[in-house]
Amino acid sequence: MKGILLTYALILTVFVPARSQTAKAYDAAAALSFESNDFYSAMKYYEQSLQVEPGRPTILYRYAESARHFGALQVAEKNYAYLAGQEAQAQFPDLNYWLADVKKSLGKYDEAIRFYQGFLAQKTGDGVLRHRAVEEIDVCEWALEEINNPDVTMLIERMPGAINSSNSEFGTFRYKNETYFSSFQNIPWGDKHLPERPLLRIMKMDLGTSNPIALFNAANKHTAHLNFSKDGQLAVFNYCEYTGETDIQCTLYYSAFDGAVWSDPLPLPEQVNMQGYTSTQPHIAQKVDGQYLLYFVSDRPDGVGGMDMWQTWITNTGEASAPQNIRLLNTPDDELTPYFFAPENTLYFSSTGYPTLGGFDVYKSRLEKGNWSDPEHLSIPVNSSFNDIYYAPQEDNWAFFSSNRVGSSNIDEDACCYDVYKATILPVNLETMAYSEMTGQALDGVVFSLIEAEKPSYTRFVNEGNATSWEVQKNKEYAVVAHKEGYFPDTVTLLTQRIPADRRYMKKLFLKPNITLAVQTYNQLSEELLAGVSVRLIEVRGRSEDQVIESGSGGTVSVDFKKQYMLVAEKEGYYPDTLMVTEEELRSMEPGAKLDRNFFMTPASLAGYLPLSLYFDNDQPKPGRRVQSYDQAVSEYLTQKEKFLATFTAGMDSAEQQGAIERLDRFFSEDVEGGYLKLEYFAENLDLFLENGYEVTILVKGFASPLANSEYNLALTKRRIASVKSYFRKYENGVYAAYISNGQLQIQSAPLGELEAPEAVSDDYRNKRMSVYSLEASRERRTEIIEVNLSKN
Repeated sequence: MKGILLTYALILTVFVPARSQTAKAYDAAAALSFESNDFYSAMKYYEQSLQVEPGRPTILYRYAESARHFGALQVAEKNYAYLAGQEAQAQFPDLNYWLADVKKSLGKYDEAIRFYQGFLAQKTGDGVLRHRAVEEIDVCEWALEEINNPDVTMLIERMPGAINSSNSEFGTFRYKNETYFSSFQNIPWGDKHLPERPLLRIMKMDLGTSNPIALFNAANKHTAHLNFSKDGQLAVFNYCEYTGETDIQCTLYYSAFDGAVWSDPLPLPEQVNMQGYTSTQPHIAQKVDGQYLLYFVSDRPDGVGGMDMWQTWITNTGEASAPQNIRLLNTPDDELTPYFFAPENTLYFSSTGYPTLGGFDVYKSRLEKGNWSDPEHLSIPVNSSFNDIYYAPQEDNWAFFSSNRVGSSNIDEDACCYDVYKATILPVNLETMAYSEMTGQALDGVVFSLIEAEKPSYTRFVNEGNATSWEVQKNKEYAVVAHKEGYFPDTVTLLTQRIPADRRYMKKLFLKPNITLAVQTYNQLSEELLAGVSVRLIEVRGRSEDQVIESGSGGTVSVDFKKQYMLVAEKEGYYPDTLMVTEEELRSMEPGAKLDRNFFMTPASLAGYLPLSLYFDNDQPKPGRRVQSYDQAVSEYLTQKEKFLATFTAGMDSAEQQGAIERLDRFFSEDVEGGYLKLEYFAENLDLFLENGYEVTILVKGFASPLANSEYNLALTKRRIASVKSYFRKYENGVYAAYISNGQLQIQSAPLGELEAPEAVSDDYRNKRMSVYSLEASRERRTEIIEVNLSKN
């Protein structure tokens, strides 16, 4: 297995100056090196050959292929691109694919898409590559989106020279406050190959320097991938040997600690170390009932494909269960470097079988109730277009990993090597601020609570100022609740998926004043408290269901300052009583205050609704047609509200206009709409008396503004009274029509025309703003139910 799946520079041939060799000899040597997977030597031989005889397309293509396999991506890109410019695709059908592949690995995703598309347009080339090209175009488009959404919570730093050298370092972890890692070392070890090849050593950083540890390192074998169990009683690692020029085969070994010394290393049994295959990259995840769960990587049979992740249970005496393939996570390509992070119950690994930015990318999967979640890709900057492997989270919000990205050590042509990097999770700040919803002013003395699912909440009291801040984590869901005496609590939620560039969230909470409405009910005649009254709280223009205050004496309910309400008190044997609670009144209250409303219930009388004023639009109802029922007339009138507001306030300055708008708006809400609501309740309760045999006489007066002449206005007030009569006649599909016909319900009229209109009300036809649209003129266009007489034979 090549370099334990890690590229490193091996200069395996002593090159002879080009003048003493023919191009043909270099070509033959390059081909032999390529066949033995010595891609660095092959690249160098082809380079020498091209110096002797430059420009040969076949050699240029093989030179680019050797560079690509070795990892000298810029050399490969340059030579592939030259051949593409010479339109050599017919000679090399896969040229555009490999040029696209190299550009993707260099992070040039737009260019890669263009060459993948060019490869598909040829309609020639390897069939497997054609299928992959379609998939790679999608991956490159996904990569372009990833570039635009980096993880701003991650700070990536290359570890200092005490760990990183000019060769490759990887497999880094902390154990008992010491740092261990694996590293290629140029040391004599009896290699018969000339020049002598580097050897892997387990290293420990101590007092700012790194040295091979005597423990475990074999004199003439690669030793790497050391991993300790958390209880410190077991160590697992690799011994590996060259099986060719660059190919390496690895075996897993273990050593047990008896409390004083480590035992001599022994190989794990054959069911783990299958003969003829590699077993490598061990990670001890947990201990259960004296057995350790071991993750490792192998190319053994019965896997999903390529290098797969496996798991087995082992003991500190070398016993092991039959390894199980982690099929839910493995792909037909390669999965490497498993690392199980217990605090998150999550397995981190690197893969080329899932969409990647290029080379190996780090993925993670959470173990939930025995099942692995769908693998999640770690965003830029952890992953890059290069190989990113050995991701190992630590318990204080940072992780080690290795990468051959730009900035890592290199030996030749920007190729090689793997360096160790540190990924630090930067804090994300959530600032919460509290305001009064009624005034918009900042609130101090607020208690904030931060709540995260399945975790204890955090509470802070802010005495001065109105803000506090929290440190939160990405991909979490939070809720913040703000409390203050005299206010209803407010809650905001936050899902930390898309982190702002400054890693700072701001959430404003608006606390609504808690205003209590207290109700007392009295007998109007005796003025004594009256119990057993049901008081309905009706939200005017609202959709919420009516609230009922069951006990009318001393009953309370919380109300919203942004709404207006109608209160209707009802008790058998008494006439209902109605009161209004306006928004303006509620807005004037202090938070936590109590608003008192007193009802005076009249026994067996409808007088509680009186006087009942009903308003009409100008010159309505019209003459010469069937008179509208009042419910139709008021509905049409309310649609004219905005016209009245705009016409009457035209030309006013802003302060005067605001006051006029508020007065007219209150008239439409409280008088026009409120009067109609009172009429509805009046009509609803009228039935109670008629059914019980009462004879009811209702006196209705009609009024008009002075705009028209007296004769016309008198007729107009008659039509308005007729509109009210029509309302009672048609109410609830004519429930009162029979009573009107037999005389049990009588509606008497008193049309007054303009007689009682104040002299100050305008009658100027040319100034309709005042004579039609003003509040004064509007108040005169009405009828009033001023008297209800009840008698019972």
